[in-house]
Amino acid sequence: MGCCRRIIGLGRGLGGARWAGVLGGLIAAVAVGLAGPRSKPASGPASKPAVKFTVASYNINYGNPNLPLIVKTIRKANADLVCLQETNRQSARYLRAKLAGLYRHIGFRHAGGAGGFGFLAKKRIKAVKFIPRKFGYFGAWVVQARLGGRNVHVANVHLFPIVPRRNEGLGGLIGLLVRTEGIRANEIKHICANLPAKGPVLIVGDFNSTSQMRAYRYLTGRKYVNSFASVTPRADKHVTWGWRYRGVDWQFRIDHIFHSPHVETVASRIVKSAASDHLLLVSTLTWAKRRPPATGTAPASTRPARRAATAPSGGDKAP
Repeated sequence: MGCCRRIIGLGRGLGGARWAGVLGGLIAAVAVGLAGPRSKPASGPASKPAVKFTVASYNINYGNPNLPLIVKTIRKANADLVCLQETNRQSARYLRAKLAGLYRHIGFRHAGGAGGFGFLAKKRIKAVKFIPRKFGYFGAWVVQARLGGRNVHVANVHLFPIVPRRNEGLGGLIGLLVRTEGIRANEIKHICANLPAKGPVLIVGDFNSTSQMRAYRYLTGRKYVNSFASVTPRADKHVTWGWRYRGVDWQFRIDHIFHSPHVETVASRIVKSAASDHLLLVSTLTWAKRRPPATGTAPASTRPARRAATAPSGGDKAP
């Protein structure tokens, strides 16, 4: 009360207008003190950086032309998951010994000739199924991989190669290409029928198919995205495979990484190396921001189904 009397006495000594101003200021100061310090405007949660992960495809050639350089090429790519084709027992032992420090989870599936598959993974993978060959030589190996914090079905594929007979002329080679197109189209249809229609899916490997061919177009028609082509202008000017046949250098982009719309490609590149007749393809991927549509159901086969071909004793040496 004494404090209040002093304030009132002070007010009497001041003019009425000045007293009103002082009193208003005091009331405002008291109100601020009672309310406490002003809080800063609430801001929304900080946006998290996009999760990225890398996937590679590499046909290492079952003839084991240069295993030390194969290892060097894989290390250079440093992908989270590597899908290998044409592995065998010798290359499997060598890669496991040299790459166990980089890849904690390694698996191989052996078959005769060029039919082997392998996976190198930094995080866990779980075998889901092997899709037996029905139309071609090799079938496909499907695993569930942990990529970017989510489970992804990954199909490692090696579609029917074009293996010319000895002294095959250009006309015969073109005819062989036409005849085998239907086999690869039926192969990829059979593989897709064994993959989930919902959830993220990657189809990775040696397709023996360019972007003009039926297997490639079948996947893009089902809303699968070709990773390299999605970020590379004039993608077909780049090659992933080369072979010299009858004095002609055949070079094409036939190794691919396809992904369902759950995934987007950030970057994709081809790693140059003389280790194999194929080059390593690696893509940096992230999760799509929009809710993706389900991959479409397979259309009716455009060609009559053919029985499984007999695997050749030679490797994949065709254009």
